[in-house]
Amino acid sequence: GDTLQATINVGVGSHALLTTPGATRFYRSGGAWARQHIELQVQEGARLEWLPLETIIYNGALAQNHVSVALAGSGSMMGWDLVCLGLPASRAGFDTGMLHQHLQVKGRWLERATIRADDTRLRQSRLGLVGCTVMATFWCAWGHEHAEVDADLLLNVARDVVAQHQAAAQEHPGPGELLPLHAGVTQAQPGVLVLRALGQHREVLWALLRDVRRAWRRSLWSLEDHEPRVWSG
Repeated sequence: GDTLQATINVGVGSHALLTTPGATRFYRSGGAWARQHIELQVQEGARLEWLPLETIIYNGALAQNHVSVALAGSGSMMGWDLVCLGLPASRAGFDTGMLHQHLQVKGRWLERATIRADDTRLRQSRLGLVGCTVMATFWCAWGHEHAEVDADLLLNVARDVVAQHQAAAQEHPGPGELLPLHAGVTQAQPGVLVLRALGQHREVLWALLRDVRRAWRRSLWSLEDHEPRVWSG
C-alpha cells in the first residue's frame, strides 16, 4: 500500500493556514493498507489552522489516517478532520473495507477509532454513527501559557453555531432523515475543545465547520474571517 508521511513545523511567532487543493482519497485495496501520517509542530507563540478538505473512503479501502500535533506552551491551533464513507450520492456505498483513525494533541488529547464497513452495530446504532456516512471532528487547542483564553466563551460560541445549523437542517431534512445533523461540543481536556458531528451530506458538515471556525478565530485570536480561495472553487 501507499504511505504519505509529512511533518509540518510552524515556527516561533508565525501563523499558518494549511488546507488541501482537493479531497484526500483512499481507494479500494487489493489487500495492502494505505496510510497517511501527518505530524504538526506548533512552536512558541505560533498559530496553526489545519483545515484540509474532506477525506473520502472508497468501498473496499483499507485506510489509516493519523494526525498528531505537538503544541508548545504558548502555541495554539485549530484543526479538523472530515470523513466521507463511500459516495452515497453516486450510489457507491462503503460496504467493505476499514478505516483506522488517530487524532492527537500530544500529552493532551487522543482519539482513536476503527470503523469496519460490516460493523452494523457501530454504523447504525444510536450510540454509534446513527446510519450517517459523513463525520467530522474539529478541535481547538492552546498551550498552558495561554491562561487568558476563555474556554467557556469558545464553547458557547461554537454551541450557538451548532444550534443554528441544526435548526436550519431540521427545516429542510433530506428524504428519510430523522435529524440531518448530529453535533456537540465538549471540553475534552483543559485547553482542548472538540466538536464532533455526524450527517448524511458533506455540504452540511462543511458549512458547520466553516462557521465554527469563523467564530473560534474571532474569539481565540481576535481575527476576522479569511478563507482560502480554493474553498470557493
